[in-house]
Amino acid sequence: MTNDKVKILIVEDESVIALQLQKTLENFGYTVCAIADSGEEALIKAEEQEPDLALMDIFLQGGMDGIEAGSRIQTRFDVPVIFLSAFMDDGLLERAKAAKPFGYLVKPFQEKELHTAIELGLYKKKTERELLSAKEKADKARKEAEEANQLKDKFVSLVAHDLRSPFSAILGFMKLIMEETDPPLHEKHRIMFERAVNQGKALVDLVQGLLDVSRFKTGKIRPHPGFIDGHFHVLSALMELKPLAERKKIVLASEIPPGTRLYADPDLLDRVIWNLINNAVKFCREGDNITLYIPPGEKSTIAVKDTGIGIAESRHAAIFRYEEVTTTTGTAGEKGTGLGLPLSRDIMEALGGTLELESEPGKGSVFYARLPFVRPVVLIVDDDEGIRLMVRKFLKKADPEILEAENGKDALEKLAVSLIHLVITDINMPGMDGFCLVEKIRNTLSLKDIPVIVLTTDMEEKTRERVFQAGANDFVNKPIAMEDFMPRVRRYIG
Repeated sequence: MTNDKVKILIVEDESVIALQLQKTLENFGYTVCAIADSGEEALIKAEEQEPDLALMDIFLQGGMDGIEAGSRIQTRFDVPVIFLSAFMDDGLLERAKAAKPFGYLVKPFQEKELHTAIELGLYKKKTERELLSAKEKADKARKEAEEANQLKDKFVSLVAHDLRSPFSAILGFMKLIMEETDPPLHEKHRIMFERAVNQGKALVDLVQGLLDVSRFKTGKIRPHPGFIDGHFHVLSALMELKPLAERKKIVLASEIPPGTRLYADPDLLDRVIWNLINNAVKFCREGDNITLYIPPGEKSTIAVKDTGIGIAESRHAAIFRYEEVTTTTGTAGEKGTGLGLPLSRDIMEALGGTLELESEPGKGSVFYARLPFVRPVVLIVDDDEGIRLMVRKFLKKADPEILEAENGKDALEKLAVSLIHLVITDINMPGMDGFCLVEKIRNTLSLKDIPVIVLTTDMEEKTRERVFQAGANDFVNKPIAMEDFMPRVRRYIG
């Protein structure tokens, strides 16, 4: 920007000083587009003239001083301001700094000082605008890239969905042909069909893997965490994969103790556990072992350890990336999609955890599925302190954090400020009763998924029906029997 194109607004209530400034600026080659003698007039002139910079005296006549006017001009019109003042004290300086000016000159000042301050102010503003423009371009490019990526994910999802059904049908017909006995297939043809079916299965697995990844990436699969017993989820995965391991004479073992409380989406965590065990089976040899355990000091981590062929350190990062070609043939020639570990890593991150690896070629691998430790919080709502005390004692073995409330209103206040995983409430309470509390919970978006167990001495069928109609998850009669009560509680907090 050359000087003859720079328009400067002078805001000065002493006309002699204003005219001297105008002459000085014109000698420098700047254009003085207007002179204002008050903050109010400065705002009007700034809007009319669209100056490139404003020289602003701080002490002005009228109700608005230069600091306030300068701050408004910079905010409203994006015009850099240089403050001019005959006074300099700490209080004034702090106010001026808060307005974020582009310069501050104390009168009297040399013409060279003024020229330098203007050029620096103009350069600083030009740099700011260039940075802002670059940021806006980068934001736009990032948004376009994200939209393109979302479009790609949707396209992959649609294609994978449309491919799965016809491939499955083709495989089904091929299996029927292989099973035909009248007349039976020639052995040579049966072998060809068998190979084609195996390749088809691999292709269907790949399509299903792409579909799973795209569903996760597009948000069609969202985590719904809750408290689960890791012992049973690991056993379920081991039972499913046991036949595969037995065919390779690999020993599967779980050291996950009963009552291992984890906070996760059960279906998504099952997917991760299954993928890790399946991957370990794939890269183990006859006689190898796969063991699942809780590492010392890590209550919320499931480790999958194998004595297989191991993974070179140079490939550790690559196996968790979709864009890397990491599919490796297993020890028995098994084929994979290369999608299981990247998807498992994404799932763990969505659950607030991590998936990490330790491995050395020839010595096996250990995958650590680390979840955040979450202690369940239970809210007991009852106006009878004795009942609250008894429920606290029953809950002691489950080791939750316990909050208490005497009625529905008090309970809602605690629900508003605390993350609560289970509500145990009486029905008959002063003020807001249990029915109303349950209805309020179910009709509040942020609370509607919290499980509720209702306690009552009323054993009538209509009361039970009303409790469930209100939205309660379970119902326990008073006097409370521990052997009946605790299994119902553990269903929700593990």
